[in-house]
Amino acid sequence: MLNITPQERLAREAYALSDKDVKAILVLVDSILDKNNDEPPLTPEELEAIRRSDEDIKNGNLIPWEVVKKELSTMA
Repeated sequence: MLNITPQERLAREAYALSDKDVKAILVLVDSILDKNNDEPPLTPEELEAIRRSDEDIKNGNLIPWEVVKKELSTMA
C-alpha cells in the first residue's frame, strides 16, 4: 500500500463498505467527535425544557418579541 495518511486510508476504504456499515461507522465517528466537545451533556431537565418548547412552537403557543422586550425592560 502507498504511504498515505490514516485519513486518506479511511476515505478510500469507506467506498468499499456497504451503506449499513458506513452508517454504523458514522455513529462511532459522531461519538468520538462528541467527546471532543467541551460542552457538558444536557441534563434531563434541559432536555425536557427543550421538548416542552418544541411542543409550544408546534402548537402556536408563542410570545411576541415586543411583549418579551417590554417584560425584559421592566426587569432592568
